[in-house]
Amino acid sequence: MEKDLVMGHIVGGMGAITQAMAQCARYRNAVIEVNSEVQKVETVNNRVSRVVTTNGREYTAPTVVGNCHAKVLFERLVGADSRRVLPRIFAITRPRARRSR
Repeated sequence: MEKDLVMGHIVGGMGAITQAMAQCARYRNAVIEVNSEVQKVETVNNRVSRVVTTNGREYTAPTVVGNCHAKVLFERLVGADSRRVLPRIFAITRPRARRSR
């Protein structure tokens, strides 16, 4: 059975997707900070309470969205106390050593 192949592309390229997301967020009063390296993400009662950047700026908000790899977020930026209560799906695990054959 032959199926029709439908192909397409994103007008404006992949960057258009992130620009549309940013526009939507700003419409809802989000503040987007770019080129700002995060030093740590602080939590209270398992929720983000504050984000501190390497240049010393501090941000608080009811919702924080990050654009980094989850491993970086949970292993380097979020405190150890919060890592203990992460759902199992987000748990940081170390790969087991391979058994030799």
